[in-house]
Amino acid sequence: MELESILHQKLGITRIKELAFLAASDPAIRSDIMTFTHSDDRRTGVNALWVLTHLPLTEIKWLRSVRDELTDMLLTETD
Repeated sequence: MELESILHQKLGITRIKELAFLAASDPAIRSDIMTFTHSDDRRTGVNALWVLTHLPLTEIKWLRSVRDELTDMLLTETD
């Protein structure tokens, strides 16, 4: 199943943590998840953001690199 269709589903915390683990181990997946935070589909975007909030501390350097973009999105998010 492709990542976008997974993010479009109703996800529980176990699946979110699995996706965060995958994102931490694969920069391409992490980049794709970041891209999906801008999805026109609300559930996909929110789930992508939720995955990012569960990245391990080993990804703090990457998170800092996208901090301004995430902050701008989160300031306007209603969830």
